Amino acid sequence: MKKMLFAAVIVAVAGMQSAMAQEMDESKMQEMMTKFITAQTEEIARRLQLTDEQTTDFKTLYTEYKTKEMALMKPGNGAKAGKKARGERPKMTDARADSLMKASIEKEESRLSLKKEYYSKLKDKIGAAKAYQALNYRPRMNRQGNNNFGGRGGNGGRGFGGGQRGGGFGGPGNMGGGDF
Repeated sequence: MKKMLFAAVIVAVAGMQSAMAQEMDESKMQEMMTKFITAQTEEIARRLQLTDEQTTDFKTLYTEYKTKEMALMKPGNGAKAGKKARGERPKMTDARADSLMKASIEKEESRLSLKKEYYSKLKDKIGAAKAYQALNYRPRMNRQGNNNFGGRGGNGGRGFGGGQRGGGFGGPGNMGGGDF
């Protein structure tokens, strides 16, 4: 009896997960992306320590930039073809590989062109150094390896060998003289 009940619970949970995945339609994905872009824009603006006027200009331009960048990277802009091809690798033809590579390069060129355009716009509003920092933003990791999403990385962010100075497995602790 317990086994049947347990099996029924597993089937129900699996069914709920499938239904939840199907509910994740385009509008919900768009809403999530908008929230992500807004949060990232707020974080970068805070870190750059902009004036009120610069903050307003930055948020407008950076939100436009990230929205356009996400649209370029959206599946259906060549990404699905690449994913489909991953399963076909053993029988990939040269023509197909060439087509996929050209599409990938074209997509990357479009992304770089967009970045160049918005670097110029941001540079005019907030200066070159801050525009560079904004467009090359990477979420910071704190000393314990926690990222901005609350996760915990690796072995506490102490290098391969663990310990206070990394040590043990090629880390700074055994580099001889503390060069790093």
